[in-house]
Amino acid sequence: MRIRHILIIATILTIMVTLSGCGSSSSSSDDIAPSAERVTGTFVDDPVEGLLYSCSSGTSGSTNADGEYTCVLGDDVTFFIGDVLIGTATAQKEMLTPYSMFPGEPDAALNLARLLQSVDADGDTQNGAIKLDPLLTELLPKEIDLKSTDFVTSVEALLPTALISADAAQEHLNRVILAAGGEVPDSDDIAVVDGTPVIDEALDWYRPDMNTSWQWQLLPGEDGRINTEYDVDVYLIDLFDSSMELIRSLHDDGRYVLCHFSGGSYELTDENIDDFPEVAQGEPLSEDTEERWLDISDPDLRPLMTERLDLAKEKGCDGVVPANVDGASSRNETGIALSYDEQLTYNRWLADQAHERGLAIGLMNDLDQIEDLEPYFDLSVDEECNYFDECDRLDPFIDAGKPVFHVEYDERYVENTYDYRDRLCAEMEGSGLQTLVLPESLDDSFRITCD
Repeated sequence: MRIRHILIIATILTIMVTLSGCGSSSSSSDDIAPSAERVTGTFVDDPVEGLLYSCSSGTSGSTNADGEYTCVLGDDVTFFIGDVLIGTATAQKEMLTPYSMFPGEPDAALNLARLLQSVDADGDTQNGAIKLDPLLTELLPKEIDLKSTDFVTSVEALLPTALISADAAQEHLNRVILAAGGEVPDSDDIAVVDGTPVIDEALDWYRPDMNTSWQWQLLPGEDGRINTEYDVDVYLIDLFDSSMELIRSLHDDGRYVLCHFSGGSYELTDENIDDFPEVAQGEPLSEDTEERWLDISDPDLRPLMTERLDLAKEKGCDGVVPANVDGASSRNETGIALSYDEQLTYNRWLADQAHERGLAIGLMNDLDQIEDLEPYFDLSVDEECNYFDECDRLDPFIDAGKPVFHVEYDERYVENTYDYRDRLCAEMEGSGLQTLVLPESLDDSFRITCD
């Protein structure tokens, strides 16, 4: 093992020395025979800038902003992320991809794609380029087994954020390859429609369509019960206060069940309140509540949130809708300095964790990040977009054919003051939003639908 480490270190030192005199995609070519045919190839999951490489003919360097490397045609070219050896392929004019590193091993290729996308310097997977962030790559262990079932756990323990989800990474990788004229391996999990890869809709978890009808009740009504008499497709109910018997009865009636919990706050009445780190506790959500914001960038909170997802799975929920996942929004006074990227990473992590458990997940509010989050979520739950004149911001879900469950609370809609409710329903007709007017307490004291 020590000999292997010495060889790897020697290779890396050679690369670093040769890089010191040049900023191009190749730093040394003195050992190449004049008759040898050089080739400039590209490494793609978007073009990857900053991959170290070493060619068997003696050249070495770092991929440039176009993802280019230069070797002798037919060389064995070995790539590194920082100190981490990721694989070897044949130097060629055709683009190399994570699939090239692991032919016939799609899980390992996907792990590499997730890693590359997750250590991108700007964290933007939609800008057409990946530039490796040395501050992140230096956190990686010297050896990574991309084929291991423990890959995700071992890497996420070292990085400050979760890896890009498997679904999002594979969709991105395949889309980029196809757009560049390449081919993706056949897979039972990925379908290609009009040149765009999509996740097979038959897999893993419930995916409601745009015409899905719904009811939202969190508190029991006057009779102390949840009203299960509505002829709707989906019930959105409280995760903690709803019994397994209630969920089973809704299933028996042909309903799907989404379970609501807070993904970004805790209540002073929570049974496990002592488990929430004091440093992660923020301001109250409002003056009349015992609920406080949480610093969702604190990694110690993640096990507490996975417990909530596990409970949803145990109770038989078909999906979850985490509330208060918009703490980074300027409209919320959380007492916590959350960045856009911290909120984005956390919300994507929540979606990934839900899907890994076979649960659908709804994005509640968080309109500021809706374009970045739509690919990760199965539906949207929006409060008062008409009141705040921002329903058009929900278009990413509508355009993707995903349902938007929309609710208004204001008295003008309840009482139809100056025909506000009539105008609301007229405006919502044909919009794709499934609109309800409900009591803000969500106790089923009344229910008005625009259908």
